[in-house]
Amino acid sequence: MNSAADMRRFHEQTALQKAKHKVIDALKNDSLGLSINQLMSICRLSNKTVKNILATIDVQEEHGVYSLSGATRAEIKAEPQPLPAEQPKAEQPKQVSTRVQAKAHEEILQYLHDFPAGLTKPELMAALKLNDKQFTNSIYKLNKDGEIIRTGKFGSYKYQLKTNGQEMNTEVIAAPAAEENVIEVQPVVETPAHDPHPSEPDAIALLKDQIKTVVTRKSELTLQQDQLSELLSSVFGLNTVNFCVEGSRLVGVHLSQEEVA
Repeated sequence: MNSAADMRRFHEQTALQKAKHKVIDALKNDSLGLSINQLMSICRLSNKTVKNILATIDVQEEHGVYSLSGATRAEIKAEPQPLPAEQPKAEQPKQVSTRVQAKAHEEILQYLHDFPAGLTKPELMAALKLNDKQFTNSIYKLNKDGEIIRTGKFGSYKYQLKTNGQEMNTEVIAAPAAEENVIEVQPVVETPAHDPHPSEPDAIALLKDQIKTVVTRKSELTLQQDQLSELLSSVFGLNTVNFCVEGSRLVGVHLSQEEVA
């Protein structure tokens, strides 16, 4: 070696041979193969050095994973999972036949004919075997069509047929003996007072109109350790990525780069 250039080339070749042995040993020790990032981390070499060494040795590559040619790669065999025990079939709920709405409100109307004083909601539901939805929808239709009225106070409302008033009563008043005129008293028609409170079905309909439907969209991303290591290495230009873990919690990431001069 007569010059500094010769000395430098000698040192470079020596360092390259050492790095080459590191890469070969790492591949021998891992039968599953290693990626470039894993070789960088294990051998503490730069990305460029690892790629140059892989180009000079006999390796096989599959999906970014390198292994020595001729080496038998270990296969991960998935253990057959036991079939889940067959769950007993749950009994299908019996379908309860529901009344046709038209029939339900007709039944209420017919039943109220026998009770001029009116009936409460529980009385009508029990007598006609109606559910809450059938009762509410039927009362709403009958009230809208002017067939019934609601009387009483909140919590004790009664529903009764709506009429044009009481039957007319005619009264004959006896006149003095000298007169034979008969005075007829005109019938007085009583109309039900206007209910200041909105009917129960109307109030329910107003509340239903205030229902709002909100659709949300959720996006997710999960990175494996190798993917995160490669991402950090490419972003910061440092080839060695070490994750700092305390217990089972990730507390930091240490990035560094060491190149053979």
